[in-house]
Amino acid sequence: MRFSGLAATISRYAVRTCALFSNLPQPDPNPTTPAASAGARLDLLMLMEDYRRTYSQLLTTYDEPADYVTTAQRIFASGRFYGDAYRAALRARGLRADQVVPDCLPLQQRWAMEHPDLKPVAPLRRAWKRLTSNGNAATSLIRDAQIQFHQPRVLWVFSGVRTSATDLRRWRTHAGCILLWWSSPVRPRPYTEFDLVLCGIPSVANTLRERGAKVAPLAHAFDPRIHDRVRPPPHRCARVAFVGCLTGAHRSRIEYLEYLARHVDLDFYGYGLELLAPDSPLRAAYRGPAWGDTLHEIYSRYLVVFHRNIDVAGDEPSAKRLFEATGMGACLVLERGSGLSDYFEDGSEVMAYRSKQEALAIVLHLLANPDEAQAIGARGQQRTLSWHTYEQRTNELLEVIGLST
Repeated sequence: MRFSGLAATISRYAVRTCALFSNLPQPDPNPTTPAASAGARLDLLMLMEDYRRTYSQLLTTYDEPADYVTTAQRIFASGRFYGDAYRAALRARGLRADQVVPDCLPLQQRWAMEHPDLKPVAPLRRAWKRLTSNGNAATSLIRDAQIQFHQPRVLWVFSGVRTSATDLRRWRTHAGCILLWWSSPVRPRPYTEFDLVLCGIPSVANTLRERGAKVAPLAHAFDPRIHDRVRPPPHRCARVAFVGCLTGAHRSRIEYLEYLARHVDLDFYGYGLELLAPDSPLRAAYRGPAWGDTLHEIYSRYLVVFHRNIDVAGDEPSAKRLFEATGMGACLVLERGSGLSDYFEDGSEVMAYRSKQEALAIVLHLLANPDEAQAIGARGQQRTLSWHTYEQRTNELLEVIGLST
């Protein structure tokens, strides 16, 4: 196996990039800005995405309003996306870290109303109705106020957060350096304006480098705290699950899933049903959306979980699903790529295929031999808990950027 090769790659990027961050600002001993005066300066502030507005939608289900901190912790504890996994791992290393969700306007409104005197939040009290009717204006003002308030040594922007070159130049007044986490196809973004882009899709990372961006690898991970909230049932169901999205960027995924659904008991959770042909077998296999701990419960309940990359990623392991499914003990079936051995051992910890026909043969074998499938799932889980948690990824991140604790 090549786990040591992955560590060597990370160390190589650390050597190349540490110089970028060697002059990260230290806390001002004589603070004069409102943020510093409030003692709110952070080592690292994360701007997280509100993917498909699921955080905003979740807030509409809460009966009673609460303060910002309580409400934020509640939505992060729901297990959606990254939750507070990076924040918890960074704090465990002794760093002052926090996160905000700029596009979750209901949550951002709570923050703004609790900080009414901090520019540029102060105007919000005088023009709240006008601003809230223009969501982009309100979220931009509050987001900028949060960066000003926290004065982070490192500002870490995640993929789905709208960002312009003008934004980055404005934020540099209050942030030491600015990172981008990118896990999507390349889109119009000011990639070269970031101090460093962290990317878990090798093909996308190569494209960004060709465009002049500074890029370092960082894979997805698993949060072991999920086990405290989601307990597996005594027996797994002898079916195949796929949880995820179907879009125009997932043509190969749709092809593979439809092929499997014609031959085995497959359940599809997620979204993208509208893209499917009227006679697609995935329509009958659809079981609705699954977010957060509902997703984790599915992975804990099914014997086999199927994976197929987004098209732009090719056959390189790159998705969060790899670590979520194995972290919950499911037997993962995925494409065989040159980078797989950096993460899992094929045939022992996961099962890899090269074609639709081989994928079907593997799935049929696993369903007919559930004890073998569960043993593979158990070994995959052990690998993930040992190598692929947010604690490990945080260590890799800090090594790459040279941020001291």
